[in-house]
Amino acid sequence: AINVGGGNSAGAWINNGAFTANTTTVTFTGTAAAPSIGGTINTAFNNLTINKASNNLNIDITPTVNGVLTMTNGKLIAGANRLILGVAATVSTQGAPSYVVGTVQKNYSAAGTLTFPVGDANNYTPVTIQGTAGFTAGSLTITTTGNDHPQVTTPISSTGINASKSVTRFWTLASAAVPAASANNETF
Repeated sequence: AINVGGGNSAGAWINNGAFTANTTTVTFTGTAAAPSIGGTINTAFNNLTINKASNNLNIDITPTVNGVLTMTNGKLIAGANRLILGVAATVSTQGAPSYVVGTVQKNYSAAGTLTFPVGDANNYTPVTIQGTAGFTAGSLTITTTGNDHPQVTTPISSTGINASKSVTRFWTLASAAVPAASANNETF
């Protein structure tokens, strides 16, 4: 196990070379004001745990988690980057205290169910995807935006959307090789 921010570092993970994850769990803890996952190499973690007593964790690159992503406390701030969950990756204990602010990508080899731990700066707004028959290998990327969808603020008459009754939020789902929505069920 590697503990980042628990008194042995300033809370930053910088990978400028080779890191072999094997079965290692990397845990971010502590109270560092500007901790980050960065460097010149996109790190592939086996297990990654976020359990920060205070402050969030910035993603300055595009890391991958291939085992278990445990989100106990502290948000992952993705900015223009994304967090990738490998084919075998799972997510544990996500919720309002800990989720990804930004984009999460999940790679699939077959049908599966995952609750994407996404939200914006103020709200945890997860999406559960349940792959069904016909769901094949590929990837699915999800992000959320805490504003009305553009068609709500400038309604197209055929949508029937009442701007005064909207949820003031929308999610963007993008797939690569994963079939269209007919092969999965989404829960927002």
